[in-house]
Amino acid sequence: RRDAIRAFADTRIRSLETANECVRLVARQRTIAWITGLPTSFIFRSVYDAQHPAPRGRPPYAEDFIFRASLKVQAEAGMFAAKYRLLVSEGIAPAQALITAFQHYQSVVPNALVSFDEAFFLVSNLDGIWAASARTIELGKCRRCGCMHVVPRGAAGAIGCPFCKGHHGESGAVQSTVCSSRPATLSDHDEVC
Repeated sequence: RRDAIRAFADTRIRSLETANECVRLVARQRTIAWITGLPTSFIFRSVYDAQHPAPRGRPPYAEDFIFRASLKVQAEAGMFAAKYRLLVSEGIAPAQALITAFQHYQSVVPNALVSFDEAFFLVSNLDGIWAASARTIELGKCRRCGCMHVVPRGAAGAIGCPFCKGHHGESGAVQSTVCSSRPATLSDHDEVC
């Protein structure tokens, strides 16, 4: 019985630590609740503070936000998703992989355009967890440049992606040098860009 209580306490402490990390990344209550399992009312009362107030408005969850976005946002989302996939393939739990990949993304991309809530929703749909009941998107390899980018699940590899389209001068795209991570599940000749 004592071990069960200790395990429950450890789980709650880890959930609270995760919630605090999410708050520092400007996550909304609902997002934090999905990731941690903590009640939204508890999150609002106990996790947010004067330095990190609760964001206002509804979370920006939309099934097709990634495909309606500019090439720059699509490229940034692809770079984030590739880093997340790498971390998960190395055995890191999805919640910590999400946080770490997002922190990496923010450190590499000046004026990052993808919010933490959007990154959360992207991960949910990549893995069919949290806010998504099924996998609806995946990483696909561009047949032109070999970069990994977000595509609808089951879609054929496209000729051209946000990285190479941007490299060829289309406005709003991120430079291909921004993305440099390489998922461990890819072969040596596959590139994430």
